[in-house]
Amino acid sequence: MQVYGVIHPYLQTGSSSDLAATMSMGAMALSWATSMAAACQQLRWTVFDLLGVSAGSMFGHQIALAATQLREATVRRFILVDPVPAARPWQYPPRAGLRQASQVIAQMIAGARPGENPVPIADMLCYVAEDELGVVLAEFRASLGLSPFNESTVKERYRELHAVSHLLEVWSKFLVDPSGQDDLLKEPTFLVLAQGREEFFTRTFQLPSAQASEEAARQNCLNITHELVMQGSHLDVVSRCLSAKETSFTETLHAFMGSTSDDNPA
Repeated sequence: MQVYGVIHPYLQTGSSSDLAATMSMGAMALSWATSMAAACQQLRWTVFDLLGVSAGSMFGHQIALAATQLREATVRRFILVDPVPAARPWQYPPRAGLRQASQVIAQMIAGARPGENPVPIADMLCYVAEDELGVVLAEFRASLGLSPFNESTVKERYRELHAVSHLLEVWSKFLVDPSGQDDLLKEPTFLVLAQGREEFFTRTFQLPSAQASEEAARQNCLNITHELVMQGSHLDVVSRCLSAKETSFTETLHAFMGSTSDDNPA
């Protein structure tokens, strides 16, 4: 199994001019799908498998729709790790901004060390000046042994702050748009659900239980071939799966990837 991470052509720089080129979910999905199609063309693939984690599931869905329109390379299978509720609109979407982005990044950094509690750093970020957020996040990564603390890693955290803030802004606008609902996922899907997802989404975003439930997540997929329900909260399950140290997830993923034969590697 070959795994590739295609970097978005604009998000990787974090510059205002590049981010301004993708101010809508449709524009972002199309540019990402175009980059993926170009990568597939170099590898001589006609299909690819897509992993969507939490909010990434919604971005992945939009990328799949855009890839279908391009007709150059299409999504063969989905792996969705506790996807965010797909039904729109949301009455209370996530807030955008550098401070909100820093909270998300702190949770991702903590997720690299299963069992690490992101609450202390998240609380501290509420009182740090915005122009110091990158420094604090770089220090946090260094304290976990994930990267050194130097000028280069501080600059990388600031780039990440602007990119994540932009993603939050695009996502928030998309979530409050009631203009249309997306097609259901038809591709074979491996769905991972956290037992605590309903509590997380009802508490954090005030979504109704019917919208945040496990069953609502299943109804967005027409072809679930493998499913795994894991104990824990939404953030805990996401972190454990991404750490590659969750045996049940790894075993089910291998079974899912081996369930469909195709000439193209995954």
